[in-house]
Amino acid sequence: MKPAHERDAAGSLGGLPLLLAATFWVFAMVWQKVEATSLGYRVTSALAQVDLLEGRVGELQTKLERLRSPNALAERAYVEGLRPLDLEALRVMDAPAEPRPFFSRFHLLAWSSASRSHS
Repeated sequence: MKPAHERDAAGSLGGLPLLLAATFWVFAMVWQKVEATSLGYRVTSALAQVDLLEGRVGELQTKLERLRSPNALAERAYVEGLRPLDLEALRVMDAPAEPRPFFSRFHLLAWSSASRSHS
């Protein structure tokens, strides 16, 4: 039979693989819990960021609609110096105007000056 100190050393080393396996299993479970918690925090942070960005998109869409409104465009045009035309300045362009001969201008000038002299 083996001496007692040899049996104790062999017996204590026999449980070492089981102890290492149990330690590794506990470490893996703790690591998994830490990773799950970290992932949960990242998901929560990402969802909060999505909410902020969706709110910002809504604000920008509202601002764009306000800037595109007829009143805002008219105000901006006025600030830039654009004014509405007088009604006399408008011309209806239904049919193309017939070209007048070059000498008709002289005839109109002569006719208008002759009518002024007879009045």
